Amino acid sequence: MKIKLIFSYDGSKFQGSQTQPHENGVEDILSSALAHVGIFSKIISSSRTDKDVHANNQVACVECGEHFKDFKRLANLINRHAHPHIHIKQISKVDKSFHPRYDAKFRQYRYIINHGEFSPFLSQYHTFLPKFDLKKANELLELFIGEHDFRAFMKLGSEVKSPVRKITKAFCYSLGEKTIIVFKANGFLRAQIRLMIASVFKALELAQIGKLNELRTKNESQFTRYSENLGVSANLSDTTDINSIQDKNFKKAKELLCKAIYDQKAITRMPAPPNGLYLNRVFY
Repeated sequence: MKIKLIFSYDGSKFQGSQTQPHENGVEDILSSALAHVGIFSKIISSSRTDKDVHANNQVACVECGEHFKDFKRLANLINRHAHPHIHIKQISKVDKSFHPRYDAKFRQYRYIINHGEFSPFLSQYHTFLPKFDLKKANELLELFIGEHDFRAFMKLGSEVKSPVRKITKAFCYSLGEKTIIVFKANGFLRAQIRLMIASVFKALELAQIGKLNELRTKNESQFTRYSENLGVSANLSDTTDINSIQDKNFKKAKELLCKAIYDQKAITRMPAPPNGLYLNRVFY
């Protein structure tokens, strides 16, 4: 009998989701928990997540004996050995032909950014950053929607047949002192989400008027040259000039992100921190 497991895990406690040589992957600990209840078959997961990346609803399949009929009790038994860092949420029987990876139609991730005071107790689960312009961020995120060649947003050295993926959702919203970024696609390349987020942050940084104010404070001549390159006045006391600089900066930032998407010219190769990223749902 083939069963489907839906489970969550704390990625900060593992070296990634995949089985590791040192046996400190999510699959290693889950396999050990399954073995304690008499299930010894290989685990097949829907997705791989990197070190420090979490999951709310990861999906995996495993073969087991027909005598496992009470799935709620089975989940409780497995959780005795999988806790505290892995938790089985649901178990169900699936067809023998079901494959958690190849049958998945979409995967959805979310990234949690905390704008509050830094907390060492949350630092493994949130990325702490100052607040940013939500409207501009959504305008940049919208550029990712559609089917594109995302080779500028994958980890160098990745072995894939094709870097083309189709993103159906890319947006962010405010939730208290946090901003949540959501991505949904038919698949993701290695480190793709973290590189997309890092590129959006970089574009927002380039668009900030604060960068000009900082330059003016530190180096008047450098500030003047920067302003001249934008084709606007260096006199920031004029509100019209401030708005003009902001608009021109943001337009240039969007152009850079478009080049990364359509011309594969990466803005950055440094991905966003992994600790804020969660595999939120797999769609079948």
